This record gives sequence, structure tokens and C-alpha cells, in this order.
Amino acid sequence: EIQHCLVSAGDVGCGVFECFENNSCEIRGLQEICMTFLHNAGKFDSQGKSFIKDALKCMAHGLRHKFSCISRKCVSIKEMVFQLQRECYIKHNLCSAAKENVAVMVEMIHFQDLFPKG
Repeated sequence: EIQHCLVSAGDVGCGVFECFENNSCEIRGLQEICMTFLHNAGKFDSQGKSFIKDALKCMAHGLRHKFSCISRKCVSIKEMVFQLQRECYIKHNLCSAAKENVAVMVEMIHFQDLFPKG
């Protein structure tokens, strides 16, 4: 079901993340994280905006490409999602973006919400 959704999801926005919301594996929160970042992007400085654009693109691209290569067991899917999220946040420098945009980050979300529940 996730694979079918990923094929039809668009490249822009949070469609790829939505594919992981309503399925038997119960991977929750990815779409909410995406939407929260997009709704608040205008409040970030240029470095923060770049982080949002690049990190979301990194995750969407990775979810699409890595999903077809892994076992379809829920534990494998969840681990792939968490690992990919860590990679994309580190690669696109979450810490630096957060440091330069502390007020927005605090106002926007609680840090525990940056990682999907599941």
C-alpha cells in the first residue's frame, strides 16, 4: 500500500510523507513535521529556509528510493525512516539552522515532535 502511494505522490509538498501515515505500520508524524516546517518557513532566515527545503527534499527522495530496497516488515520500515531522518537532518545541518532560528523553532514545535511517533 505504501509503495503504490509513493508512486503516485507528487515531488512537491508533503505527499510522500502522507504515504506513511495511514498504514498498518503506524508510522505517525512525518506529514505533520513536513506541514509544520512548510507553514513556518517564512519565519526562518535564509539558512533556515534552505535547511527546510533541502532536508524535506532529502527525506522525500530517500523515502521513495530506499523503500523499494528494504524488507516490508514494519520494524525495517520504521528503522529506515528514523535513519533517513537522522541522515537528512545532519547532512543539511539542523543544529546550525536551529541555532540561528531559535525563536521560530521554539514557537513552532517541541523538539520531541521533530521525530515521528511510532
